[in-house]
Amino acid sequence: MSCIIEITHHGGLAARNIVYDIRHFHHWAGLVEYTPDLHRRLLAKRAFRLFDEVVLPSLPHLEMQVIHGDYAPNNVVVDPHSDVFVKAILDFGDTVRSAVIFDPANAVAHLVGRTQDHPWQDVFAFVAGYEQSRPINDSELPFLPVAALARLTMLALIRYWKAEQAPDQREELLAEAESYWTNLERAMGVPLDDVIARFRYRADDAGT
Repeated sequence: MSCIIEITHHGGLAARNIVYDIRHFHHWAGLVEYTPDLHRRLLAKRAFRLFDEVVLPSLPHLEMQVIHGDYAPNNVVVDPHSDVFVKAILDFGDTVRSAVIFDPANAVAHLVGRTQDHPWQDVFAFVAGYEQSRPINDSELPFLPVAALARLTMLALIRYWKAEQAPDQREELLAEAESYWTNLERAMGVPLDDVIARFRYRADDAGT
């Protein structure tokens, strides 16, 4: 898989290069060939085009810092019965210095598309909660949904590639990919301008 970037550790986190960092998404285009379904290839190509047009030109200007890199629901331990809802954050293996906006984008990728009628509903609720701790700069809001779609596409593509490399896990990996493609299609069914407008509105009734 020639499009995959090697992980390097020269100079610590500041120089670390992680293949799963969303800023490298454009290098994943070669994995589209592992997607047998034409419709899904077109979905993936649309995600790459959005990233190339919206995010890639602005990468040098985005706020950067060390981020978790895989901030997703399965890496957050919560206790709904405690005053402190979030008890722990796990798995810092993808920690890297990258664009700050990519951390919430990673989480959004796992939340978007889970309901057919309101595919961005969980996302709006998450962002409302996220901003209680760290407000998102208005100028970077348009990058959030595009980066999330890129991450979701990445999650689907890597499972197809892994299925080729690990036939014994093929059934499980393809089932996971199926879920990601479904969520991606639902998410892309909502005009991006509408999603960004909702983020900008920051309604108190987020999630409705």
